Amino acid sequence: MSRCAGCNKLILFGGIKTRAGIFCTEECHGSTTLGAALEEVSPEELEARVLQASLGPCPRCRRPGPINVHFACAMFSLVVVTHFAREPFVSCTRCARLLQLKAFLSTFCLGWWGIPVGLGGTPFVLLANLWSIAFPARHPRDEFYAMVAQRMAMEISGSKGPQPPPGKPKFAARRPLRPPP
Repeated sequence: MSRCAGCNKLILFGGIKTRAGIFCTEECHGSTTLGAALEEVSPEELEARVLQASLGPCPRCRRPGPINVHFACAMFSLVVVTHFAREPFVSCTRCARLLQLKAFLSTFCLGWWGIPVGLGGTPFVLLANLWSIAFPARHPRDEFYAMVAQRMAMEISGSKGPQPPPGKPKFAARRPLRPPP
C-alpha cells in the first residue's frame, strides 16, 4: 500500500507510477504541476542530484553524510488499544541508529500491554528495529529519490512548496511532506 503523491489518498491496488511518484488517477497526476515539471528532468540528472544530496550534511547533527531515508517502528499498547507507527526520517546512519534504538526501547517497555495485538505484534516491531539498526540502507532508498525529485520539480515549476496561511507565523503550522494539489 502506498499514498498518492498528489492528493495523499491511500492506494490499495494499482495506481499510476511515474518519476514524480505514484498517483491514484490520471486526473490527479495531471493536476499536479510538480508531476508535469518532473517529466522534463532526465534520469541521469535525477541520479546526479540524488548522489549530491545523499553526500550532504545530516539535517539532524550537521555532520558530513552520507544521508538517507530511514525508518523507526514503535508500538504502544494499553489493554485493548494499540498504536503502531512507522516513521520515516532523513538522517545519517549514526542519528538513524539512535532514533531506532529509542523506538526499540520505548516499544520494549510499552508495547506488551495490549491483549490482542501487543503480545503478538511487539516481537515483530522489535525485530524490525533491530534489523534496521544492524543493517542500515547502503544506497539511497526510493523515498529519498522521491524527496529529491520533488525538490527538483519545485525548482523547475518555481513553486516554493507548502506555505502557511497569511497572518499566521511560520512555526505555528506543521508543514506536510507533500505540497497540496
